[in-house]
Amino acid sequence: MSGEVRDLSDGIGERKRSDTPAGATASAARQASEKEFAQERKRQAAENDRLSGKYDTIITSLKDAISDSFPEELAKREEGLRSRYDELRLRASEARRAGKDMFVPALVLRQFPAKLALAHASREPKEYELARVILDQARFEIDEAEAAPILDVKQEVLRMAGVEETPTERRGTLKKEAAKGMEER
Repeated sequence: MSGEVRDLSDGIGERKRSDTPAGATASAARQASEKEFAQERKRQAAENDRLSGKYDTIITSLKDAISDSFPEELAKREEGLRSRYDELRLRASEARRAGKDMFVPALVLRQFPAKLALAHASREPKEYELARVILDQARFEIDEAEAAPILDVKQEVLRMAGVEETPTERRGTLKKEAAKGMEER
């Protein structure tokens, strides 16, 4: 074996796979796989056509809904509600600047834009009525907040502590007394 050299390249690659029993099995398996793939492709194409038809129907109905004009009566009602909302927001802002507590009215007013959007989308009169009720409630809350006295927390705490003057006011009084004392001398 040590002195003998063999040519191992003979016959390698010359036989085809289909000539062997294992090659024939692989070829048959590949053909079966291709058949299954073709059937699956046909099934997927049919499913895609079915879904495409459904989506076409949905898109057509949406286009019809979009092209449907908004009723003029509801548009006027919506415009009136929006202007009332803007007016209430302005009142709340002015009252807040004047020192009134507008926390509750602000919470009530925050509900309105979402309710109006829902009413616009549904076009239901009851939804517009609910939006109007929110504005009525906000107006009531603003009226209540404006009628309430301005609460000065600092003064309330000092009053509860039994202190008549704040430290700043006391310093001012002391400075005035000192100034009077200097004038008397």
